[in-house]
Amino acid sequence: MKAQVRKILVISNESDDWSIQEQESFKWEYTFKVVTADSLTEALNLLNEFDFHGIVCDYRLRDDGYMGILSSAGTIPIIVLIEEGEEDIALL
Repeated sequence: MKAQVRKILVISNESDDWSIQEQESFKWEYTFKVVTADSLTEALNLLNEFDFHGIVCDYRLRDDGYMGILSSAGTIPIIVLIEEGEEDIALL
């Protein structure tokens, strides 16, 4: 029996297409729906509007860094994406 669809918030400066990953998830036990935001401001508005099961966020955002999302995320797990060559910041 399939579990409920998980809703993931992706906050990225790039307009990445997550539809392939979303489609692939329908083959798995845990499917997910991706909602994208291209700024911290938009992400904060979405967090007030919807319940999310996880957040994927760029380390550097146009209008702030990922730290701006931490207080609003509450207990939602966050994965922070970094650029190649910035591995040292991954140890924060």
